[in-house]
Amino acid sequence: MADRNGYLVGEAAAAASRLGLRELVPELTVASARLLEDPLNNDKGCSGKNRIIEALLAFDAHEPDTYLAGVRHVQLEPARRRATARRDRAPHEGSAPRSDAPRSEGG
Repeated sequence: MADRNGYLVGEAAAAASRLGLRELVPELTVASARLLEDPLNNDKGCSGKNRIIEALLAFDAHEPDTYLAGVRHVQLEPARRRATARRDRAPHEGSAPRSDAPRSEGG
């Protein structure tokens, strides 16, 4: 649970849940807070944070601060960049017919 890698922490949280290791609730709450620090580097896609919350819910853990922090958290993942240079496009992309004529009302 002490790792900064969200995927690994999530796997550990899921294993704790499967094994019924309720005594790990304090470590789960600490790990959740840690993953909220620099979340784009620590937990891309939120898989770790989500699995921690799933484990806490499975344990019926009373951790309102952890749940509220999760509810308030918004993680905007960076979009993938599209290649825009002509040489990066597939050969057929530039060959589609193009019309600059306005569209007719009927479709």
